[in-house]
Amino acid sequence: MLIRTKYFFFGFGSAVALLLLLATLWFVFIDDLLVVENEPRKADAVICLGGEGGDFFRTRKAVGLWQQGYTPVVVFSGGTLSSMGIECSSARLSMQSAMELGLPQDAMILLDGSQSTLDEAVKTDSLCRASGWNHILVVTGTFHSRRTLRTFEKKVQDCQISLVIAPNPFFDPQRWYQYENSLVSVFSETVKWGYYIVTYGIWP
Repeated sequence: MLIRTKYFFFGFGSAVALLLLLATLWFVFIDDLLVVENEPRKADAVICLGGEGGDFFRTRKAVGLWQQGYTPVVVFSGGTLSSMGIECSSARLSMQSAMELGLPQDAMILLDGSQSTLDEAVKTDSLCRASGWNHILVVTGTFHSRRTLRTFEKKVQDCQISLVIAPNPFFDPQRWYQYENSLVSVFSETVKWGYYIVTYGIWP
C-alpha cells in the first residue's frame, strides 16, 4: 500500500511539473505561437477579414494598402451580427467604413456570410478561382494572424497568401498579460487553436 501511494504521488508530482513547464513555455512563447506577418507586396486583391468590432482597424489597414497601390480591389468578409441585435453583416459595416475613408465602390467586393475563419478561407478560395487571382493579401488582427495564415494556406488552393497585420488597439503581443482585453483574446485564441488542430488538422 505504501509503495502504491509513493508511486501515486510521484506520478501526480510529475504531471504537475509537466503542466507547469508547458504553462511556462506557453506564457513565454505565446506571441510567437499566435503572431506572424509577411511583408506586403502587390497582389490581385486584399481580403479584409470580419470580426474587427467598431474600431474598424482592419478596414483602415486594408484601405491603406489600396491607397498605397498594393491592390486594385478590397474584399470585405464577415458574417451576421444578429446575436448583437444588428441586422447587416460585419462585412457590410466594414464596407461603409471604407467608403467613408475614400475607397470607391468599384474597388470593393462583398463576401459576407462567413461565421468563422475557416468559412472565410473557403469562400475566398472560391472567389480566387472565379477571379483567376494568383496572390492575395489577407488583413487581420495581431493575435488572430497565425491561425488565419495557416487556415488560408490549407484551404485556398493555387493562390499565394500573404498575411498583413492590422494592429489591434487592445492587444500588445509583448505585454498581453497586463490587460484584460488582451488576456481574453489570448486565451480565446489558444482554445480556438486547439479546436482547429483537433477538428480540421490545421497546426501552428
